[in-house]
Amino acid sequence: MRKKILAVLLAMAMSLSMVACGGGETVSTNANETEKTEENKTEESKEENKEEAKEEAKEDSKEASGLPPADAPIGGEVVVGVGSDVTNDFMSGWTNGEANNRIKSLIHGYSNIIFTREGKFEVDPTVVKEYDAKENEDGSKTYTFTLNENLTWNDGTPITAKDYVFSALLVSSSQFESLQADSATLASLAGYKEFNGGEKKEFSGVRLLGDYQFSMTIAADELPNYYELTLATVNPYPISVIAPDCDVKDDGNGAYIEGAFTNELLGETIGNSTTGYRFLPKVTCGPYNFGTYDPATKICTITRNDKYVGDYRGAKPHIEKIIVKTVTKATQMDELKAGTVDLIRGVSGGEEINKGLDMIDAGAALDSISYDGSSYSKFLFVCDIGPTQFREVRQAIAYCFDRDEYTKQMSQGYGTVVDGCYSRSLWEYQDNKDALADTLNHYSLDTEKAKQLLIDGGWTLNEKGEEFVEGTDKIRHKDVDGKLMPLTIKWACTDSDGTNLLLTMLPPEMEKIGMNLEATKMDWAVVLNNMFRENIEEPVYNMFNVSTGFATINTAWYFFSDEDKYMGSYNGNYIRDKDMVEVTQAMKKVAPGDNKDWSAKWLAYQQEFNKALPDLPISCSENFDFYNTKIKNFDADSQWAWDAALVNAYIAE
Repeated sequence: MRKKILAVLLAMAMSLSMVACGGGETVSTNANETEKTEENKTEESKEENKEEAKEEAKEDSKEASGLPPADAPIGGEVVVGVGSDVTNDFMSGWTNGEANNRIKSLIHGYSNIIFTREGKFEVDPTVVKEYDAKENEDGSKTYTFTLNENLTWNDGTPITAKDYVFSALLVSSSQFESLQADSATLASLAGYKEFNGGEKKEFSGVRLLGDYQFSMTIAADELPNYYELTLATVNPYPISVIAPDCDVKDDGNGAYIEGAFTNELLGETIGNSTTGYRFLPKVTCGPYNFGTYDPATKICTITRNDKYVGDYRGAKPHIEKIIVKTVTKATQMDELKAGTVDLIRGVSGGEEINKGLDMIDAGAALDSISYDGSSYSKFLFVCDIGPTQFREVRQAIAYCFDRDEYTKQMSQGYGTVVDGCYSRSLWEYQDNKDALADTLNHYSLDTEKAKQLLIDGGWTLNEKGEEFVEGTDKIRHKDVDGKLMPLTIKWACTDSDGTNLLLTMLPPEMEKIGMNLEATKMDWAVVLNNMFRENIEEPVYNMFNVSTGFATINTAWYFFSDEDKYMGSYNGNYIRDKDMVEVTQAMKKVAPGDNKDWSAKWLAYQQEFNKALPDLPISCSENFDFYNTKIKNFDADSQWAWDAALVNAYIAE
């Protein structure tokens, strides 16, 4: 697809050069002869008409692609209200909330591979001048990228191939891993294990080939892969900031870092909580620059990067400042109406949606966009500690929960219960919705089924190790490795309407089957720390209620890998299930472009997920973005979120 687009661009360039060479003015080699003939004037008029037609076509093309008009003003600010706290974390490598991910996408840029508005992964022509893909004799595949030479950091210094290669070496290094960061993003490249493990200083799958050229080789055992192109994705990081006294070298065996590249160095340049790049990324190359973050108010401000040359379509930001702040469900619509917030993304639940629509009907200066959400709400089960490590317990919890009633009350008609790891916005769901309805178990309230699952699973004892007697004993126990394990589910949650409704629905049903629910309310940031075990010495919680967005790349084989390196960073359930490994590995091996095979294997994955139940899916919603009418050209959907949409937008008061 990318080659086709490049071919079109080349054809356009040839057309323009032919017009320029065949202009209407005839100039004689005789310096005294400059007079235009009538024929020349007629030809000039034709060419002017052609140029006008071209300009109109350009504007039509801009409009069709979502780009702002040529005369769109630059300036103004937008305050984005987000439902989860913005945390002090602005570099990839650590898992955090949706708001931070959106901010990171705006301050870091120039990835060689991008996700387009049309929903495809392609090589970014703004970044890459040309590229080549070569299949090697050993079954590996090498992508070679030649960069455009007009890319700069926001401080004006040039971006070269060294910055891309350094980034690949950095995020794959044991030194990066020492910061409790994810160092496996490029694990599919040849030589990753040897480099990450310290066996070799060179990363053989990453080559520095010139000032503006580098290559990445995908290992043979990672192919075929449905998302093959994305395995060679890298965005630049500034070596001058993160490893200022180091250099990137390549002697022919792979790229490596020369100099004192140590854990201590990264602990200071990245991990220092005051000045480190993770918390204060001043030198970046995205459409926006990092401005400020206030930990007290949890407000982050970013400003337009005037050195940004554009996204894959050439889109540059027009809004001067974006402020991202946390809003509560109780006040978000009031803030929108009062103008203290200009944009709220992904509003779900009938009460809030109807509030927004009523304000628009009443004449408020607001507009909205609706779409099927690309996320779903769920209970995330922790599968390596406590009762939730057992499948029968997870299924029993599902049978204690009336998901249909909960969704009805929370969404007021704007939500649908789901039975697998999907949302209605996914094309795979649309392709398989009949089969999903026919084959997935729709867990509904049935405490008798729940009780029998527990009995069959060995939860038949009381706290003394004697037979559990209904009506007398309160909590079931099970003999696990010679010790009695109580059937107590420890739930970490925030204080919200959804949580409070769950607290009225779950405990009475769980008590009927000898299950005890302990709920602990905490701030969202603390929930995340416990989910991802960051600075947590000993995990204690078995369950979290969260909403999970679906990434544009469905790497389920990492989310359910039983390898230690994926636990936590990808496998957030800490589950080790051979059947889940098998069905997701089958997805990984689908050839690029074979949508039929992918769809079939995706269905098999959903069917196994429905049985293993690492998460209990609840519902997906129709979502609304509400925004101030001063924001023009705002076009978002489930996959094109507010960060990408605001790059196309502008302010007209």
